Amino acid sequence: PTPVPSPTPSLPDEPGVRLEISSVMVSPGDVFWVNGYLDNPGPSKLTSIPVVFLLEVYGYYYFWPSWSLYHPSTAEGIDYETRDIDRGSTPVQVIPPFTWPDTGAQTAEDLGFYGALLSQDFSSIIGDYSFIEWGYGP
Repeated sequence: PTPVPSPTPSLPDEPGVRLEISSVMVSPGDVFWVNGYLDNPGPSKLTSIPVVFLLEVYGYYYFWPSWSLYHPSTAEGIDYETRDIDRGSTPVQVIPPFTWPDTGAQTAEDLGFYGALLSQDFSSIIGDYSFIEWGYGP
């Protein structure tokens, strides 16, 4: 039989971020990755936009691209990249593919990845943000 190609997702009506994850429940030996998509449906390039991805682990927040831990008491650890975002959808490799290690009987659930575009003064989110809940276990 001839394979049927997957439909190309249409560009959202609002600017923002979409997240894609290899699996919402990962087990040892699985290939794990996270991709982001920076969406700009507007007529022109968005310039100097702070792009934020973060991993939430039970109330602790780790910011991409350095995966630094955020310390609320000092506001240290917030990391991001400033980017120009062309019209269309721009892929970002948030976590490159790797084989999930043997974590034995350990299980973690209700972990989260977030992605957002921020205003240049960091006072608001531009358009839609994205959230994916995930976990790992045997």
